[in-house]
Amino acid sequence: MDKGEWIWVVNNSGKMHADRFDSVDYDFPPKEAVEIPVEAANLLFGYGIEDKSDTIRRLGWALTSTDMAAAKERLKEFSFHVERPDAPKIPGTLTLNKENRPAA
Repeated sequence: MDKGEWIWVVNNSGKMHADRFDSVDYDFPPKEAVEIPVEAANLLFGYGIEDKSDTIRRLGWALTSTDMAAAKERLKEFSFHVERPDAPKIPGTLTLNKENRPAA
């Protein structure tokens, strides 16, 4: 994927999640769509990476190998979308939302 691509992340759990990428803090409130760089999704959630073990360890969700199965299930509570999942689908329109993107 190109370095400048963005993706929508939805936290489908009932708990707030916060993380940091490239000196930018990201909050992922439950059931809300948050737009982040694909690079951030790669690091924060292992998006596009088959082996999620490094991501899970970085998040501190698995201290031992026996914790890994539960941590993988927890990671599955986040979904990824190319388009904003809660935006109305109107033919011929494009939704642009830059309000939560860091300044260049």
